[in-house]
Amino acid sequence: MRLLPLSCSAWVTCCVLLGSAHSAAAQDGLPLGFEFQATTEEMVLTISADDLVEQIEVEITSDRGSTQTATRASLDQGDVWTLEFPAPTVTTTYTVVTTGLFAGMEGAMEFSFPVEVAAPLEFEVDTSTYDRDAHSFVMRMNQPAGHVDILVRGDRGEVLAQRTVTFDGQPANTPLPVQWSQGPGNVMTIEVTAHSTDGVWASRRYIPWYAEFEPVYINFATGSAEVPESDFAMLRERLAQLVETATRVSEHIEVQLYVAGYTDTVGAPADNQRLSEARAQSIGRWVQAQGWSLPVSYQGFGEDVLAVDTADNVDESRNRRALFILGTADSPTSVDVPRNRWRRLNP
Repeated sequence: MRLLPLSCSAWVTCCVLLGSAHSAAAQDGLPLGFEFQATTEEMVLTISADDLVEQIEVEITSDRGSTQTATRASLDQGDVWTLEFPAPTVTTTYTVVTTGLFAGMEGAMEFSFPVEVAAPLEFEVDTSTYDRDAHSFVMRMNQPAGHVDILVRGDRGEVLAQRTVTFDGQPANTPLPVQWSQGPGNVMTIEVTAHSTDGVWASRRYIPWYAEFEPVYINFATGSAEVPESDFAMLRERLAQLVETATRVSEHIEVQLYVAGYTDTVGAPADNQRLSEARAQSIGRWVQAQGWSLPVSYQGFGEDVLAVDTADNVDESRNRRALFILGTADSPTSVDVPRNRWRRLNP
């Protein structure tokens, strides 16, 4: 199993305004109904008329000292009057006083409601725990854990899994295991929406997708980093695979190419390190020369990562290889790529 870091995007934090919709029936002779709704951006007070009301005035006062007044000449039966005002940034209690004329007589009604502003929820998936085979990861929230919704999509855009994982109000920063079942497919994105026990929520999209292709074995001349013409046909076959995969997934995410180079144990380790870097760079240049337009990065590992474990100064062709990885902007690491020292090739 190879583990590469998750990348993420679309970070959204919601400071939820708690408090369900409130309604009030007609009283004191005013045939009006009220409904209140709050979002992170605004609050909406909806007034509906069961009969004709004339010269209606609404005064909304907060316990923070602010007052807003709205008037309307009349509300006919069945009319709806919507009043919008900014959402508070701190917990606030509002008092609504409505006056008007109904059937020639003045009436009034008053009610109050609190709006609790909850602290933003923050959460993080521990990317080191992501297991693409077991379909699981561990996450943490900064508030008591309610539940988490996940939507897993494959690299063809298909839905591989969708489920809700319920927690038991575990305290903030408790490790929270998340696991799901899915059908066949390579996971491309995981959309995670976390909810605290208070109903505060936040969403984030993770991109664990990568594609690591089988190594290619290029017959470089001893000490040379020039790609031999005899291997062009083999490289074109691999390039066709890269293009097909990149074209398909680029409809959904941004990808780039990583080229890793390796040597056998013949020669000094420092020389092999430099040679592997030069060869990886040369292969990347060859790919660009064929019309590849996506970003390309390269890195050499010399004789540090052997496909076949050998003693020093052993000529083993399977260790002289190059590895192609398609991934996201987060530089990949894995068993074969233990270091993150990628260098970007200029177009």
